Amino acid sequence: MDPAFPLYVFEKASQRLSPKDAEFVDVIHTDGGLLGYPWPLGHVDFYPNGGVPLQPGCAQQELAKNRWLGVFIGCSHARAWQYFAESLTRPQGFLCERCELNETTGGSSRSSRDTGNCTMTKDVFMGMYTDRTLRGRFYLSTNPQPPFGKNLMPKEAQQLQKRQLLQQRKS
Repeated sequence: MDPAFPLYVFEKASQRLSPKDAEFVDVIHTDGGLLGYPWPLGHVDFYPNGGVPLQPGCAQQELAKNRWLGVFIGCSHARAWQYFAESLTRPQGFLCERCELNETTGGSSRSSRDTGNCTMTKDVFMGMYTDRTLRGRFYLSTNPQPPFGKNLMPKEAQQLQKRQLLQQRKS
């Protein structure tokens, strides 16, 4: 989850995480370029909110706790394990779309996503229960606070509908 970037950026490929390290290596990039490694390292690489800091909700969370430095250092990096932990109880909470590099954009994952080089041929979910036959780069957006996964489970959808109906009746 969000492999370390400092101290590994200039190391040989054999000195950092790679698909050769396990039968299936899935990576959640949440702080790419600061504390987390920004480039693909696994069989499957997930990029919540583009995989870069600031992850949604980090500024509000850290400022509320009067931790100014945490806004920039730590919160986004920690979101990787928080997203993964949530996937244990919400296996379909983090619905993704697949995006691959586009040579005309210079290979930037962010550019390839912006140019519409994304496909959704089947449902792909980030987390503990990711399909181990998958390969590639996947993108998704998250909520700023738990539940982070935006894909509502059937029971959650029902609860949301009930809350919305109650709010409408109050209005």
